[in-house]
Amino acid sequence: MRKKAPPYAKRMRIPKENKTVYVFVDWVSWEQANQISQARGMIFNPEHSPSDYAWPVRDCGVIVMDYVGTAPHVINSLAAELKQHGAVEVHHVDFAQAEIDKHI
Repeated sequence: MRKKAPPYAKRMRIPKENKTVYVFVDWVSWEQANQISQARGMIFNPEHSPSDYAWPVRDCGVIVMDYVGTAPHVINSLAAELKQHGAVEVHHVDFAQAEIDKHI
């Protein structure tokens, strides 16, 4: 079975020089985003498994924007899946806890 892209992934515009993309956890995080980051972002619904999706992140740095306080095991699973799809590095910004994690 072919995996589908996460919501909004198909309309992302990734610059050639700064290959950073955003993964917004839940629609709440998406609504907090500005237009620039939305243009380079997609949504992850934590009610789904990260492995349900084909993540278009090869050779990109990824910033996971989390305004809903997602459980650490879900974030770790998401980070592992993003790396498996070729992400160079993954950072988690947890606005619910006001923390910026190092590499995951």
